[in-house]
Amino acid sequence: MKLAQEIGDRLTENNALGGMGTAAKNLERHAEAACLKRRQLDLATEIGNRRGQASAHGGLSIIYLEQKDHARAWSHHLQSVEIFKEIGDVAGTGRQHINGAHIRLSQGKQKLALECLDLADRALPKTHSKDRKALSNLRTSIGKLH
Repeated sequence: MKLAQEIGDRLTENNALGGMGTAAKNLERHAEAACLKRRQLDLATEIGNRRGQASAHGGLSIIYLEQKDHARAWSHHLQSVEIFKEIGDVAGTGRQHINGAHIRLSQGKQKLALECLDLADRALPKTHSKDRKALSNLRTSIGKLH
Protein backbone atom coordinates (compact mmCIF):
# COMPACT_ATOMS: atom_id res chain seq x y z
CA MET A 1 0.00 0.00 0.00
CA LYS A 2 2.84 2.34 0.84
CA LEU A 3 4.24 2.01 -2.68
CA ALA A 4 0.84 2.81 -4.17
CA GLN A 5 0.68 5.91 -1.98
CA GLU A 6 4.19 6.96 -2.98
CA ILE A 7 3.40 6.81 -6.68
CA GLY A 8 -0.10 8.24 -6.26
CA ASP A 9 -1.96 5.15 -7.49
CA ARG A 10 -5.20 5.63 -5.56
CA LEU A 11 -6.99 2.65 -7.11
CA THR A 12 -4.22 0.25 -6.06
CA GLU A 13 -4.18 1.88 -2.62
CA ASN A 14 -7.94 1.29 -2.43
CA ASN A 15 -7.56 -2.36 -3.40
CA ALA A 16 -4.76 -2.79 -0.85
CA LEU A 17 -6.94 -1.37 1.93
CA GLY A 18 -9.65 -3.86 1.00
CA GLY A 19 -7.23 -6.77 1.04
CA MET A 20 -5.74 -5.69 4.36
CA GLY A 21 -9.25 -5.38 5.81
CA THR A 22 -10.13 -8.88 4.66
CA ALA A 23 -6.88 -10.26 6.10
CA ALA A 24 -7.57 -8.57 9.46
CA LYS A 25 -11.10 -10.03 9.46
CA ASN A 26 -9.73 -13.50 8.72
CA LEU A 27 -7.42 -13.08 11.73
CA GLU A 28 -10.49 -12.09 13.80
CA ARG A 29 -9.11 -8.60 14.37
CA HIS A 30 -12.54 -7.09 13.83
CA ALA A 31 -11.89 -3.52 15.01
CA GLU A 32 -8.85 -3.25 12.74
CA ALA A 33 -10.74 -4.89 9.88
CA ALA A 34 -13.65 -2.46 10.21
CA CYS A 35 -11.26 0.50 10.31
CA LEU A 36 -9.49 -0.65 7.15
CA LYS A 37 -12.77 -1.32 5.32
CA ARG A 38 -14.08 2.12 6.32
CA ARG A 39 -10.85 3.65 4.97
CA GLN A 40 -11.37 1.65 1.77
CA LEU A 41 -14.94 2.96 1.56
CA ASP A 42 -13.85 6.56 2.13
CA LEU A 43 -11.11 6.36 -0.50
CA ALA A 44 -13.36 4.55 -2.98
CA THR A 45 -15.96 7.30 -2.53
CA GLU A 46 -13.32 10.01 -2.95
CA ILE A 47 -11.97 8.56 -6.22
CA GLY A 48 -15.36 7.46 -7.57
CA ASN A 49 -14.62 3.72 -7.45
CA ARG A 50 -18.14 2.26 -7.23
CA ARG A 51 -16.90 -1.34 -7.23
CA GLY A 52 -14.57 -0.47 -4.35
CA GLN A 53 -17.49 1.06 -2.48
CA ALA A 54 -19.61 -2.05 -3.03
CA SER A 55 -16.74 -4.27 -1.91
CA ALA A 56 -16.12 -2.20 1.22
CA HIS A 57 -19.82 -2.25 2.15
CA GLY A 58 -19.88 -6.01 1.59
CA GLY A 59 -16.81 -6.49 3.77
CA LEU A 60 -18.27 -4.33 6.52
CA SER A 61 -21.49 -6.35 6.40
CA ILE A 62 -19.53 -9.55 7.07
CA ILE A 63 -17.46 -7.95 9.85
CA TYR A 64 -20.59 -6.67 11.59
CA LEU A 65 -22.31 -10.03 11.09
CA GLU A 66 -19.44 -11.75 12.88
CA GLN A 67 -19.87 -9.26 15.71
CA LYS A 68 -23.64 -10.01 15.79
CA ASP A 69 -24.41 -6.36 14.93
CA HIS A 70 -27.23 -7.34 12.59
CA ALA A 71 -28.56 -3.84 11.96
CA ARG A 72 -25.22 -2.53 10.74
CA ALA A 73 -24.52 -5.74 8.83
CA TRP A 74 -27.85 -5.48 7.01
CA SER A 75 -27.41 -1.77 6.27
CA HIS A 76 -24.02 -2.33 4.64
CA HIS A 77 -25.35 -5.42 2.84
CA LEU A 78 -28.16 -3.37 1.25
CA GLN A 79 -25.75 -0.63 0.17
CA SER A 80 -23.44 -3.20 -1.40
CA VAL A 81 -26.28 -4.87 -3.31
CA GLU A 82 -27.54 -1.50 -4.55
CA ILE A 83 -24.14 -0.48 -5.91
CA PHE A 84 -23.41 -3.86 -7.50
CA LYS A 85 -26.79 -3.67 -9.26
CA GLU A 86 -26.14 -0.08 -10.33
CA ILE A 87 -22.82 -0.99 -11.97
CA GLY A 88 -24.25 -4.14 -13.56
CA ASP A 89 -22.10 -6.61 -11.62
CA VAL A 90 -24.41 -9.62 -11.49
CA ALA A 91 -21.85 -11.88 -9.78
CA GLY A 92 -21.22 -9.27 -7.06
CA THR A 93 -24.96 -8.85 -6.61
CA GLY A 94 -25.43 -12.61 -6.30
CA ARG A 95 -22.60 -12.97 -3.78
CA GLN A 96 -24.06 -10.18 -1.67
CA HIS A 97 -27.45 -11.91 -1.66
CA ILE A 98 -25.69 -15.01 -0.31
CA ASN A 99 -24.15 -12.82 2.40
CA GLY A 100 -27.63 -11.46 3.10
CA ALA A 101 -28.82 -15.03 3.65
CA HIS A 102 -26.05 -15.50 6.23
CA ILE A 103 -27.18 -12.34 8.03
CA ARG A 104 -30.81 -13.47 8.05
CA LEU A 105 -29.81 -16.94 9.28
CA SER A 106 -27.79 -15.43 12.10
CA GLN A 107 -30.97 -13.59 13.11
CA GLY A 108 -32.90 -16.88 13.08
CA LYS A 109 -34.93 -15.78 10.05
CA GLN A 110 -34.78 -18.87 7.83
CA LYS A 111 -37.61 -17.80 5.50
CA LEU A 112 -35.92 -14.46 4.79
CA ALA A 113 -32.61 -16.28 4.30
CA LEU A 114 -34.25 -18.47 1.65
CA GLU A 115 -35.62 -15.35 -0.05
CA CYS A 116 -32.07 -13.96 -0.21
CA LEU A 117 -30.90 -17.24 -1.74
CA ASP A 118 -33.67 -17.04 -4.36
CA LEU A 119 -32.40 -13.55 -5.27
CA ALA A 120 -28.84 -14.90 -5.45
CA ASP A 121 -29.97 -17.76 -7.67
CA ARG A 122 -31.57 -15.33 -10.11
CA ALA A 123 -28.58 -12.96 -10.08
CA LEU A 124 -25.66 -15.37 -10.33
CA PRO A 125 -24.49 -16.39 -13.79
CA LYS A 126 -24.84 -20.14 -14.34
CA THR A 127 -21.08 -20.35 -14.97
CA HIS A 128 -20.17 -19.29 -11.41
CA SER A 129 -19.87 -22.80 -10.02
CA LYS A 130 -18.08 -21.83 -6.77
CA ASP A 131 -20.77 -19.29 -5.85
CA ARG A 132 -23.54 -21.65 -6.95
CA LYS A 133 -22.07 -24.40 -4.75
CA ALA A 134 -22.06 -22.03 -1.75
CA LEU A 135 -25.68 -21.13 -2.54
CA SER A 136 -26.67 -24.80 -2.80
CA ASN A 137 -24.87 -25.76 0.43
CA LEU A 138 -26.50 -22.92 2.35
CA ARG A 139 -29.94 -23.80 0.96
CA THR A 140 -29.39 -27.43 2.06
CA SER A 141 -28.33 -26.30 5.55
CA ILE A 142 -31.44 -24.14 5.89
CA GLY A 143 -33.59 -27.05 4.73
CA LYS A 144 -32.19 -29.18 7.56
CA LEU A 145 -33.28 -26.54 10.07
CA HIS A 146 -36.95 -26.96 9.13
